[in-house]
Amino acid sequence: MKLSTKRIVIFLLLTAALLLQAMLVYLLAFIGWQGPGDFGSNYNYVPAVMIASGRGFVDVDMETITTIPTLEAFIKFKTTTLGPDDLPRDMPIIKANEMHGIYRYLLYTVGFLWQIFGISWNVVRAASVFILFVCAGLVYAISRLLLPPVWSLIVAHAFLWNGAVLSTMTCFRDFSKALFILAIVYILGKMIRQATTPRRYFFNALMIGAILGVGMGFRRDMQIILPISLLLMASCRLQPERRAFIHRVVGASIMIAVFVCISMPILINLYPQRWLNAHDTIMGFSTVCDKNLGILAPASYEKHSIQSDPYATQKVWSAYRYGITRNSREEAAIAGNDNSGILLYRYILHSISIFPADFLSRAYAAV
Repeated sequence: MKLSTKRIVIFLLLTAALLLQAMLVYLLAFIGWQGPGDFGSNYNYVPAVMIASGRGFVDVDMETITTIPTLEAFIKFKTTTLGPDDLPRDMPIIKANEMHGIYRYLLYTVGFLWQIFGISWNVVRAASVFILFVCAGLVYAISRLLLPPVWSLIVAHAFLWNGAVLSTMTCFRDFSKALFILAIVYILGKMIRQATTPRRYFFNALMIGAILGVGMGFRRDMQIILPISLLLMASCRLQPERRAFIHRVVGASIMIAVFVCISMPILINLYPQRWLNAHDTIMGFSTVCDKNLGILAPASYEKHSIQSDPYATQKVWSAYRYGITRNSREEAAIAGNDNSGILLYRYILHSISIFPADFLSRAYAAV
């Protein structure tokens, strides 16, 4: 009886500690927050508003938004809530664009949360805090693969109150991917830690493929986890080892098939904009990213002074216009409106040829 009472007291204390920390994070991490307008602006969450109001995965053009004061005020963060009745029933809608399609699952998630709890930016804020604590739980579980409980708890709290983690919470799109990455790391860690039966191996492959597929609808960075997962699954131990090669091939096939099936709507919209990955790579050469690497002292030179989308685009086209990255054999493709994809990749190769050590340091920091 005493043991049961002791466990109840410990459970209540842990619950109180978690709630207190959640409240502190909710209040402190979002000081000066202006909404999760992390991929362009808050306007990109208009499809989530449409989903929450029962109109489906559609968009509203900018001119129409300006004629609806309540919607415009909500998107511009002049107010944090929006009632379903504040939107005209005959409001003109348009098809969601390809950029919205890339973040389909994120927008559906926000839309469904708004359907349940009401259309409010504070719901997104609370969702970020919830994801943070789930991620802290995953960090604890990953640590437990090698560390005792007390040390694992210390590691989880170090993650929970890490300044870089808390600062990323304001960007819901960028922060939400941590949940999927840590879940996959935990599964792969268990497979590396102990030998896996074929049945468990196939189940893990299915789970990783599903997590990757859903995660792609939140952040396209998840695609880099696929080859890493395949590599680690190919090297983990199987028990029994008989027919291990066949099991590995089947497991890899399951993972890829599930990933492709779930992420297909995202991949279809991503293909025409595949150059976005190159754009992000160029942004990674910015001075701000140099400081955020945290592995080396800042260089005595700057490669990309401002972390800005328009600035990066202007640099790429300027390098082409002034002949730095011009290639006469590809002029026809560029003249045919190639969405600047060729120029972006060419600019990256040119930057690597001048700053090879910087590129290697970023590769090292990424892993």
